Amino acid sequence: MSVASDQSPLDVALVGMDGMGKGALASSLKAALARDGLTAQIIDLPHYSDLQGVSLFRGISRSSKALIERGVRHGSNRAINVGSLLAALPVRTARAMTRRAAVRLIVRHPGIEVDALAHFYARSMARLAKLVAKSLAGPLPRVIVFVTGSPRVALQRINADKTRHGQWKVGDFPHETEHNLASLDRLYRRTVHLLKHHHAHGLELIEVNGERPVEENTRHILRRMRELELVPGARHPHRHGERP
Repeated sequence: MSVASDQSPLDVALVGMDGMGKGALASSLKAALARDGLTAQIIDLPHYSDLQGVSLFRGISRSSKALIERGVRHGSNRAINVGSLLAALPVRTARAMTRRAAVRLIVRHPGIEVDALAHFYARSMARLAKLVAKSLAGPLPRVIVFVTGSPRVALQRINADKTRHGQWKVGDFPHETEHNLASLDRLYRRTVHLLKHHHAHGLELIEVNGERPVEENTRHILRRMRELELVPGARHPHRHGERP
């Protein structure tokens, strides 16, 4: 994958294992950027929750989640893989809809996800998945935010979230174990560092700990992006009597 040009919105991908708060971090970044006068849009796979006004997103999101859940319940990797690919289909439309934003926050960037998780696919499916995901996702983002942390904490959060929303019983998803989450964390880490190595001058990697407060991680990410001159400095209200 190539890296996005300077003429595009600033694409920021948030990647990492489940349970580390990528969605909450994206929402926090969007609000913080808005306070600085920058319009941000979130492309959150498979939910597309920031773009729910388009029926395409709602329908594909529901179908994707249903396939993945069915695959997990019945031990069908094929259903999980097809559901994951289905989730990526609206990405091109979502990118076109958000082309006027200053910043696009992409939660679970398809091109990065498929690289990290390729070994979970059958060999033929892995080739197809990479082809589809990378053609839909477009260039690599300018910034990758890798959200890491303790697999034990991630699992606790996942189970608490399921219980709180009454969607599933704890243990319904056998792949969500501390061991597997630790493996996912290693796969994401390996993938993002390889991408950084191969695109040393066109891609910035920012790592945060998802166990830390969202506001703290938001400040760290924005501070780093300002240091790299990817976004302008924060707005500060003028004190009484000062000239702008």
